[in-house]
Amino acid sequence: MAGGSILDADMRTLWLRLRSGFAWWRSELGAMLPASLRSGTGRLRSFALYNGPGQIEAVGQGADRPVLVDPSLCLVREIDLPAIAAADFAQLVAMEADRIFPLAPDILAIGHARAAHGRARVAALPLDTARGMLAELRDAGMVPAVVGLARASEPGAMSGVMPGVMDIDFTPSLAAAGLVAPVRDAAARWWLLAGFLFAGNLGLLVWRDAESVARLDELVAQQAPAVKGARAITARIARTQAVAEQLAVRRRGHDALGTLVVLTRAMPAAAWVQRYTWDGAAIRITGYRRPQADVAAALRSSKRFSDVRSANTEAVTEVQTGLPFDIAAHVEGGAS
Repeated sequence: MAGGSILDADMRTLWLRLRSGFAWWRSELGAMLPASLRSGTGRLRSFALYNGPGQIEAVGQGADRPVLVDPSLCLVREIDLPAIAAADFAQLVAMEADRIFPLAPDILAIGHARAAHGRARVAALPLDTARGMLAELRDAGMVPAVVGLARASEPGAMSGVMPGVMDIDFTPSLAAAGLVAPVRDAAARWWLLAGFLFAGNLGLLVWRDAESVARLDELVAQQAPAVKGARAITARIARTQAVAEQLAVRRRGHDALGTLVVLTRAMPAAAWVQRYTWDGAAIRITGYRRPQADVAAALRSSKRFSDVRSANTEAVTEVQTGLPFDIAAHVEGGAS
């Protein structure tokens, strides 16, 4: 916001600007914390574990409690992503969701959490599974405070999950899909105490932001050859399809074998063809027939031929076994 616009803005606009700036600054501070401090390993005293349809394990008292989803019901991946702010990180995961998961992003509730060594865990819960789970919770008289992925237990443990430990939060994505109410951050007021550190961390924030932008540029540059190759493949497919469509049109308009088959079926048994001529639009046949065979009438009975007429432009020698005929006809597009 420019200096002149600050003087002209009302108190509500200033307050919204301050809240937006503080939220950005808080996410930047959180991104600089070690992964072990950001993820949190606190155990919940009251929660509900959802292991599948009809399998809800309630621990503790109260109707309003966190709900943990068994990892076997979700798609979980650990990938490399640049170290950027939380808001930008969520947008980047949303843009790359169709590449990360084999299903369409609009049928998934996606959550993420940073891991150690510059990696991130991304999980997806199918919305159909979430709807079924929420319906069972309502029937059981429980209201989910938050919905998250249960943390998997260490190898060799008796159970598949760590009791009461949330790994990834699905609540924002489910709230965006309209399945649960958005959760308000009750601890936001405590972050106001960190405001005094803003001046001391300004230089570090600028450096981290420049570093994250450089990594993002590198990621975009790495993807450029793949995008170029995909566009080239798409162009080749379009050209191949156009050629196939042209061949199909020509095939439908110049069906030489099909016309010959229809003519063979339409010819009387007591007639035989000596010469057959076809130019793509019309045919001409000459030969001999028995007196009782009417070749012109047989061709007129077929829907494939029209304008059947006697040509008689060439002299055909009469023989004792049959009468000569010379007939021309126009070939229609349909088959009889």
